[in-house]
Amino acid sequence: MTCEEFQQALHDYFMGLLPSERRDEVDAHHPGCEDCGKLMKLAQEMTCKEFTEFLNDYIDGVLDPERQSKFGRHLSICPDCTAYLQSYRATMSMSVWALKDAMAELPDSMPPELVRAILDARKKD
Repeated sequence: MTCEEFQQALHDYFMGLLPSERRDEVDAHHPGCEDCGKLMKLAQEMTCKEFTEFLNDYIDGVLDPERQSKFGRHLSICPDCTAYLQSYRATMSMSVWALKDAMAELPDSMPPELVRAILDARKKD
């Protein structure tokens, strides 16, 4: 297995999508390769699933410094999560833009609790 093949297989490795013989190749390659060994260590710090579980906190900037660093390192090695983060941010921006006019139509006297209740009820539909 080449280093390039290792890097391409790493995401599927952690997602459990590789056939067993390919997993064995990944497992055999990284202990003998300094660069891929470092990459494997980084990949083991945070899985893509963990990345998505803490995504909102990452975007809101409320992660503790250690987890914030792990997010940054994960983004540096995972093009899939980098693309996911970009599309997530774009979706959130479009949602805010789309709701801007609807929210502007609410009277100032509208209780925030009522707005939340209405939005929660819409989510259930």
